[in-house]
Amino acid sequence: MKKLILLTSLIALLALNLNALFETYPSSARARGMGDAFFTLSNDSDASFYNPAGLDEADNQFNLGMVDLYGNKYLRVYTASASYRFSPIYGTIGIAGKQLGVDFEDTSLSTESTFTLSHAFKLMKDLHSSIAFGYSLNMYDLEFAENYGSDSAFGLNLGAIATMHQRTKLSFAIHNINNPTMGDDEQFELPRKMVTGIAYQPYYGVMTTLELTKELKGDTSVAAGIEYTLYEAMKLRAGVHNNPAVYSAGVGFNVRGMLVDYGFTYHSDLDPTHHFQVGYRF
Repeated sequence: MKKLILLTSLIALLALNLNALFETYPSSARARGMGDAFFTLSNDSDASFYNPAGLDEADNQFNLGMVDLYGNKYLRVYTASASYRFSPIYGTIGIAGKQLGVDFEDTSLSTESTFTLSHAFKLMKDLHSSIAFGYSLNMYDLEFAENYGSDSAFGLNLGAIATMHQRTKLSFAIHNINNPTMGDDEQFELPRKMVTGIAYQPYYGVMTTLELTKELKGDTSVAAGIEYTLYEAMKLRAGVHNNPAVYSAGVGFNVRGMLVDYGFTYHSDLDPTHHFQVGYRF
């Protein structure tokens, strides 16, 4: 009986605090290793989670990931993404999904699922520069245990990436531009944000990035990251993020198309996060 009362109380708190749902967190081990400064460098299938315009540079590939947020097994996130290039004219399509489950003593309190369909293509390209545009349609699904109900909503993301002289990139992305909401008696807005950034390649094998993120009803955060190609099959990553204040590092391997990525986040107050991801590029 006590367990039932506790479960009911926890679910009620989750249901009342819808503003905390579908919060953004690194959805890619590669991005986590760079402090989540990944909107400008999005060039793989995980671009659907960040800047859909980055799919224009993605290969045919898929990624699968798993992470326990801040080391908590009751906050486990699963991610999956895939990209397929049709042609330079028709661009690249991407599909992605992620699920966050909140569990307590083998009971699922709530499940947040996001399913994304993305498309990217080039608006312009010449000898020294190019501009890519992308868009994503997201379906958000929320389910509570103990018959507390469920709800869903749709969101639209837009993004663009401009490349100049193959060494500098400028990016812009906006998430949930259509202001999706959840709730019947009281409407709760899902997180909306705008991101702008710049990436620069000082010399071959090194990419640096700096990004600003503005939450519609929150503060502006700054993220910076670096990716260093130690060998053709191995990349080292590091990054920082100020809101929340975290330090990140990671490593990635690419052996004959097999992808293995690991990202680590250190938080001053919470336990560290270990993010693992595998994939294949073909």
